[in-house]
This record gives sequence, structure tokens and C-alpha cells, in this order.
Amino acid sequence: MLESAQNSAFAHDLVLPRPDAVFTMRRMTFREMREARGFSQAELARLSGVQQTTISQIERGIVKNPLYGTVAKLSKSLLYTVTDVYAAIRRSSAAA
Repeated sequence: MLESAQNSAFAHDLVLPRPDAVFTMRRMTFREMREARGFSQAELARLSGVQQTTISQIERGIVKNPLYGTVAKLSKSLLYTVTDVYAAIRRSSAAA
């Protein structure tokens, strides 16, 4: 069982935010969320099943309101709530 967990896509990538980061993550953009987890766009695309071009467009504010399923996949991969990811996407759009 442990061996299969070590081979999973997420086993080595599980990084939780520092306790002091929990209070600041509500102000993060989507790119900052991804970078806080240490993922490149390509790595997040591979883990989430969301195309890298979509991730790039979200970060640049081109896609302002992605489908719920897309956000759910991203939030699961990043270990954030869907609500926090949607808020970060809105901040990314506003910053663009």
C-alpha cells in the first residue's frame, strides 16, 4: 500500500502551506498559488488534467470565468478550496 502511494502522481508533491501563509492566501493570485506549491504550469497541467494553455490563460487573465470542473481539478491538485481558487482567478483577472 505504501509503495503504491509513493508512485502516485501526488505522493512527492504534497506540500501544505506554512501556518502564516493560511492568512495571506486569500490575497494570492492564481499564479502565486501555483508557485507557492512549487509547480510549473506543465507540472500542474499533468497533475490536474487541465491543459497548460488554459492554465496560462487563467494566469494572464484571458480566461476570467473557467468552468467549475476546471477549477475543481486545479483546486484538488493545488490543495486549495474551490472558493479560494475562484477568488485567486478573479484577482488574476483584475491584475491583468
